Amino acid sequence: MPNTATAVKPTKITARSSSSAKSQQLEATVPATKEYPTPVASFVKADQQEKAGKALKALLKPLLAKAALRKLYPFNVAHPTGAVTSVNLVDKDGVADKEHAYAQFQFRNSYSPVAIGVAERMLSEQLDVDDPNIHLVEVVTARFNDEIFVKPDGGFNVSLFNKMRRAVAEVAKEAGVEVPLLMEKMIVPKEDFHGRRWLDFPSAEEQAILTDILPNSTACAAKAPKKKS
Repeated sequence: MPNTATAVKPTKITARSSSSAKSQQLEATVPATKEYPTPVASFVKADQQEKAGKALKALLKPLLAKAALRKLYPFNVAHPTGAVTSVNLVDKDGVADKEHAYAQFQFRNSYSPVAIGVAERMLSEQLDVDDPNIHLVEVVTARFNDEIFVKPDGGFNVSLFNKMRRAVAEVAKEAGVEVPLLMEKMIVPKEDFHGRRWLDFPSAEEQAILTDILPNSTACAAKAPKKKS
């Protein structure tokens, strides 16, 4: 017996692309708890405080770093074999210990690659370094060169991008590479530089200049006292 049932066509759902179309907004009430009687308002306030706090920390860090380096540079050049890497920061009449809040500035042994010519010239002119090779070593860095897709008028060269994408896709499949890289030679301080800098440049003024030429990673971390149980 032939099947006379009418075939049911699947429902096709399409999203409206009109700019005037408004998607329906759902609203849910969050139950209050003893700790958080207004959880949503508390969440929004915390988010606002986090953003404001991040901006304030960015403004305060240079001030904290300046005070820390004013202490760290002279101490390390006076004690080159016992150089410190961090400084505990407090306000006037403050105390830096487990019972009180303070900030800790960290002067890390992590240096960013810099341009060869610029660093060598500045070391020579500002710090009278005759042989930069004593302190520096050459490295090869790689980065994505997106500048090649910018046309002289500032627009994006879609044609070149599509050609490059097709060519890179073919090579990437063979070589296992996902992005085009631009390699260039740069320099970084040698492994023992962070320890020798205090001996080779024995003044706070020279250390400040050195940090400008060969910037390293620094950080300021808040140290809050632990709540007593």
